[in-house]
Amino acid sequence: MSSTCWKIYADTGGTFTDVLAYPPGTKWNSNPGRLKVLSTGAVRATVLSSQSSKLQVRFNPQASGLPHGFWKWLCTPKCPPFTPAVQDTDQVFTILDSQGGWVELDRVADPCHEGDIVEFISVDTAPVLAARILTATPHGSPLPKIDFVIATTLATNALLEGKTPPVTLFINAGFEDVLSIHNQQRQSLFELKPTRSTFRPQFVVPIETRGNVRGEDIHPLCLTGDVIYGWRKFLPQSQNAAVCLIHSDKNPESENRISQVLIENGFCAVTASNELWAFPGLLERAETTVVHAALKPIMEDYLGAIERSGPDVRIHVMTSSGSLRPRHKFLAKDSLLSGRPGESSVWDIYPDNVNYPEL
Repeated sequence: MSSTCWKIYADTGGTFTDVLAYPPGTKWNSNPGRLKVLSTGAVRATVLSSQSSKLQVRFNPQASGLPHGFWKWLCTPKCPPFTPAVQDTDQVFTILDSQGGWVELDRVADPCHEGDIVEFISVDTAPVLAARILTATPHGSPLPKIDFVIATTLATNALLEGKTPPVTLFINAGFEDVLSIHNQQRQSLFELKPTRSTFRPQFVVPIETRGNVRGEDIHPLCLTGDVIYGWRKFLPQSQNAAVCLIHSDKNPESENRISQVLIENGFCAVTASNELWAFPGLLERAETTVVHAALKPIMEDYLGAIERSGPDVRIHVMTSSGSLRPRHKFLAKDSLLSGRPGESSVWDIYPDNVNYPEL
């Protein structure tokens, strides 16, 4: 373990984020800082007293000893049932006092009573929020030198809950229904209905081009102005594109050319199948490319927010195989993993992972 930086392990699930933090110079067998926060990045506290426009709250004991003004960046508080609050940029709270894990604010958005639980909206992602608490770094200040190890079911949950952004698939003409038809495989021998793909693109655009098994062009790609203009009509509904052509594993030139044109014409995130799966099999490559295109913006936003939290922040992300990859080599398609395997892979380095303080 590096003696000059923090080592922080974060496992983000659908509800909670569990964090282990090793300060610089500590050993593996030392007792790390441990914290459990909401995966939304929100912070909950107990109301101690409410007088006029003043609200005194107590956070978890883990948050005690933080510098004055640490919680000043929190946005509008919400009272149960935690309905979304309007985040007004003019509604900035003034910290009147801060000691022992509690703060006193100059006003409160909703009427609260002693013993109520209030939720404050954080502008940080859950791992960054936990890192700020454990390193006592106020918002607005860069985090210290940190090696982050991140495991998350964010991508899996987005697929299961249907919360991925719309994707436009660009594929050879005649194969527009390949993901709907699939391979007609049945889960059991006598099942009448074949297994269908559970995730399909919102839009499919046929590409008039074809190559042979050696990657040689039979029908060369021709991108006229009218063709490109027709692609632009999908931009208001979908800015994420997946490009998958037959035999692009042998010759990716056409895919790369289409990808470049899409980027030049306003598509924000473009994924070519040859970048992910350089093997034969149009169906497998199309499925992988579409899923990656849907998850890429989600994972880029999530990891980007962590990366921007400090100039000396380094990130390794756990893949579905349990291995760790540096941020610049991580692919969104590799983030599909379930909670229990994710937990076991991350927490193997410290088995005594119970009694986490909750915030």
